[in-house]
Amino acid sequence: MKKLNRNIPVYVLLLVFCAIYFAGTFNLAPSRAKTISDAVVPRICILGLAITDCIILFNALKNNKAVRAAGISEEELAAERAAAKKRTGKIVYLIAVMVIAIAAMKPLGFVISMIFFLLTTMIPGIPKEKRNYFIIIPVAVLLPLAVHLVFLNVFSILLPPGILRFLT
Repeated sequence: MKKLNRNIPVYVLLLVFCAIYFAGTFNLAPSRAKTISDAVVPRICILGLAITDCIILFNALKNNKAVRAAGISEEELAAERAAAKKRTGKIVYLIAVMVIAIAAMKPLGFVISMIFFLLTTMIPGIPKEKRNYFIIIPVAVLLPLAVHLVFLNVFSILLPPGILRFLT
């Protein structure tokens, strides 16, 4: 019997991370602006990630059965293992950057921590030949500003301003 697809443990680990993060949203302190709870947006985001992860996990399990039935050569298996190891490293990097951005949210504020998150995920995530800094940097700066302004002016929710107090 062949081994399981090496990506499956990564998908399960990501689901565990989603569950822990979702549980952590119940400890968020309520804010002064009370149109919706501060935990709604993180919960929606993490549920979206969990649903996406479940779909990928389901497809990996389905493909794993098909690979077992078809049988693959040792060279193809080695290439798949190398690719899976590379993907695992990218997922670990993404989770580490996400944790750092979340930890920096209160002291630095939403805008700066999201600029950090977007830059540190977009630059390595885009292949060098397709990387265009004239698009990446404005998107990484303007998108968090736009989200902050929408939450402030449309939803009346004050995201953590951090060192950029003038945005409140």
